[in-house]
Order: sequence, then structure tokens, then C-alpha cells
Amino acid sequence: MTRREKRSSGSSIVRYSLIAGVIGILIIIAGVLSFFVDQASRQAPFDIQPPPGSAWWGTSEELSNSRNVFYRVNDTVENVVAYYQQKMNEHYGDSVEQCVRIPPTGEAPPSPTGQSIPFKFSCMFDRSGFRSTQYTLVEIYPGLPNVDPALDAEGMTIVKYEQLWQS
Repeated sequence: MTRREKRSSGSSIVRYSLIAGVIGILIIIAGVLSFFVDQASRQAPFDIQPPPGSAWWGTSEELSNSRNVFYRVNDTVENVVAYYQQKMNEHYGDSVEQCVRIPPTGEAPPSPTGQSIPFKFSCMFDRSGFRSTQYTLVEIYPGLPNVDPALDAEGMTIVKYEQLWQS
């Protein structure tokens, strides 16, 4: 082997080692950046598109990292639940997660303080991750009559978003 051939093979090992090292560093930097971008995306509410024809009805208990949002939908509870079940299937990528009816059958006992919701469905959309929390619990229930026109929801379906996210 000539001197030139020795130098050529030695320098190619060094060159390949440097290239592999640079690629490794780039992969680590990309992973760290990806982690921080993911964490930043969880610092806002996880919004689920409400059903077509729904109308925003208000918010309550707004804090720096949580809120409740209400919608009224001029449709049946069953159709609204089917809409959110489809959204859950899309979110989780399967049909294992289900909206849960409370109580499972019949109606809840009436409240001694006045009107009460006879039943509700709960659908959990969770996007929590490593050291982060972000979810929207969707509750769906029949609207109740009220003498105040702004609060009257008889014949409608109410959708409540309980949202919590990382602050």
C-alpha cells in the first residue's frame, strides 16, 4: 500500500465519522425542537368543532388554563352524540373510545332544588402528553324549559365543553 492510499483510507474513516456525528447532532436538535413545539401547542384549549347548526350559548368559570363553553343545538341528543362519537373515532383513530351515558339507562333522580338534567352523555377528547395536560370533556344533554327566553332550551340539545390545558 502506498502512502497516498493509506492517507486516503484514513481520511475517509474520519470523514464518515464526522458526517455521522453531524447527522446525530441534527437528529438530537430536531427531537428537542419537536418536544418544545409540542409542549407549546398544549398551552391553549383543545377545541373540537361543534356540530353543524350549533349556536354559542356562553362561557363560565374562565380561568387562566380552564373554561366551560356552552352551545345549543337544534337537533336530537342522539344525533349530537353520534356526531361526537364520529369525532372521537377520528381523534383516537379507532372506535374503542365511546361516549358514555349517565345514568346508563333511565333518568337521573330529580333534584330537590328544582329542575335537573334527566341524563347526559360524556365524551372525553384527551391530548395530554409528557408533562402536559390538554383535554376537552364534552357533555351532551337535553335542554330544559325556562321562563327566561335567554335560558330557555326546551326542545334543543345542550353541549358543554369542560376544557383544561397546560398554562
